[in-house]
Amino acid sequence: MQFTLTTLLVLCVYVMTSLALFGPAGGVAAVVLLSLFLFLIRKGSFTLVELMVFVAIVMMIMTLLTPPDGSFEPERRAKCAANLAAIVNALHAYHDDYGCFPPSCVRDESGKPMHSWRVLILPYLGYDDLWKTYRMDEPWDSEHNRTIVETIPAEYECPGACADPGVTSYAAIVGPETIWPKDGQVCKDDVSDGLDQTMALGEVPDDLGII
Repeated sequence: MQFTLTTLLVLCVYVMTSLALFGPAGGVAAVVLLSLFLFLIRKGSFTLVELMVFVAIVMMIMTLLTPPDGSFEPERRAKCAANLAAIVNALHAYHDDYGCFPPSCVRDESGKPMHSWRVLILPYLGYDDLWKTYRMDEPWDSEHNRTIVETIPAEYECPGACADPGVTSYAAIVGPETIWPKDGQVCKDDVSDGLDQTMALGEVPDDLGII
């Protein structure tokens, strides 16, 4: 059995594409499949031409099944869970500094919402530069702040989300007996059910995303 240089290049491209699309597991699967078909070729069950056709078909199927962002549901869910964990850790870090969790929003003297809790925890997510650029004396939708809001931190967006720029995938659960009352702030000692039994955030679909 002999391979031409073109055949070897095609096989290499197949393995590299599998690795790029599916990660290490895809690369391993590609090598296993190729090994199987090479074994069958040696047994006379397949020809090199049939192998080339098989490779082309598999690559087309892999391309069609791969989501636009290159991530699959288990990976997407794991990343979303990691985002939520990072946000919760930032909320606790804010609590350590201020003695309470951040308010659901900061209002002006007339009661109009100015800034959300997501702005207040930016430094605790590692976005000090973004925090310093944001102007707290202007509303979130001012000409200056609006451009910053659209630079949404990666932790606020679930992979695969197709929402508009600046729209987050995560929303605070606001209401009585939550850590996000409509007005005021809640401290750890106020949570009678225990923090591990209290929901603070939830993932929302793109059409219900919040700026």
